[in-house]
Amino acid sequence: MFRDLIFCNTLGNNEIAFYNGQDVLIHYRLNDADRTIERKEGAGLFRAITATNVRVERFGIIAQNTDSDNIPPRITLVVRATSNEPGIEQLGIFDDVQTTISPRCGWVGIAPSFPQCPGDM
Repeated sequence: MFRDLIFCNTLGNNEIAFYNGQDVLIHYRLNDADRTIERKEGAGLFRAITATNVRVERFGIIAQNTDSDNIPPRITLVVRATSNEPGIEQLGIFDDVQTTISPRCGWVGIAPSFPQCPGDM
């Protein structure tokens, strides 16, 4: 999902935007009405990236180090999902997933040791 993270901005608790390695603005968000995670590239339309039989209960974004010139930003994503199948919700079956991402290159801070991305040199 975020292998090309260069610049990141959280747009509330349920939406994130960043420029990928090709300088295209990428958005991810929770669609509250459909309970799906959606993705948009550039000026395109949002499209669901979760399966139709999955209902996303939570899509949380925790941003750290976004105001530091010396430390690259870290973004933690928290997703809680269940099935749209009848009866599954009553059984209380959920999957919780958490992952933390950070840029590997191209971060514009004052730390001289942070590597540039290929093509930035």
